[in-house]
Amino acid sequence: MTEFEVWADSGVALVEPCGVLDVDTVPRLRAALSEAVNMTRRPLVVVIDEKVTKVDAVALAVILIQHRRLRDRDGSLGVVGAQGPIADLLHRTHQGQNIPVFATLEEALAGLATPSPKP
Repeated sequence: MTEFEVWADSGVALVEPCGVLDVDTVPRLRAALSEAVNMTRRPLVVVIDEKVTKVDAVALAVILIQHRRLRDRDGSLGVVGAQGPIADLLHRTHQGQNIPVFATLEEALAGLATPSPKP
């Protein structure tokens, strides 16, 4: 069963899933992202580390849509901790070029401090 932890710290909203992010968990992923956005407008960090065992293209699309919505409102979203097959998926689909991917939370906070320019 996939679980989502959502919290805010120092003006940053964090979503930390544990389990599988796929078509079956997308409704709960959307709810977690919305909850985080309501806590603090920017930035939003999605932690996809070793606790996440799989991310499919549908879940990745949900994260990308949220990234675009935040960017359009001068917010920002970044992914922290993506490794192995999940990092490969981000790179294969070129989403790593659209969604900033960081190795650590500290890097994400520094990199998301200034919203990225709109294309």
